[in-house]
Amino acid sequence: MLSIHITPEARLAILEQFDFLGLRDPGIFLYREASDAEVVRGKDRQAQWNIQRNLAYNVQFVDLPPESLTHPDIFVVEGIRVLPGPMRPQQPNTVALLSFEDGRLYVNDVPTGTHSPDPLTRGRGAEIGPVFHGDVLSSSGNHRFRLVYFSRGGGYDFHSVRLEKSIGSSWTIENCVTRDEFQGQHRFRRCISGLHPTQDDSGNVIIKVGECSHPIDPPGSSTVFYSWREWDLRNNVEIRRLKDCDNPFDPLE
Repeated sequence: MLSIHITPEARLAILEQFDFLGLRDPGIFLYREASDAEVVRGKDRQAQWNIQRNLAYNVQFVDLPPESLTHPDIFVVEGIRVLPGPMRPQQPNTVALLSFEDGRLYVNDVPTGTHSPDPLTRGRGAEIGPVFHGDVLSSSGNHRFRLVYFSRGGGYDFHSVRLEKSIGSSWTIENCVTRDEFQGQHRFRRCISGLHPTQDDSGNVIIKVGECSHPIDPPGSSTVFYSWREWDLRNNVEIRRLKDCDNPFDPLE
């Protein structure tokens, strides 16, 4: 049976992440990365498998669906709900320790009774709080556009785009469009993947939008198509479509 321990520092960091993401029924989905397998051929031409089993866990901060709240495998640790994914059994006499250090949440097996992970085996960890994916100053320097992401399952996902105003030596948020607001009632999942390096002070921003080819419901495989668009951040309205991209890295010009 999986055994889990959450340090006090990690608990506070997790609660902060729940609040940052605006989750309604927050929880953690916990799973291990898949094993890395490579096949090579020896001098006798026989296949030889090299399998590297990953020890570190991945963690996702999620809204738990109603049916998961009564799931027989769900844990409640220090008031945090943890839903484990399919994974190989935990090693005997170990505990999955959730610890927090230098802005990252780490999860890995440690001997029972241990309260800090081995830095050599704890993995990359998940960044807590906003991850700034790009900053662009307006032509006057009075405004800044910030693309905000968050750590998700070993990668990153779109969180929001901000319009900030310069006040003295600091910046204040003038307007913010969140992931849910940007998605709206749109049938196809979409996100902002980049900002154009040239922006003005109007509050309109030139963004690169990634949009899935398959509707959100019903779920299915999808291809992501990219396009450059002008967007009114203050009213969260698309103004015009500027260019359909040939690939994710296609510039506007």
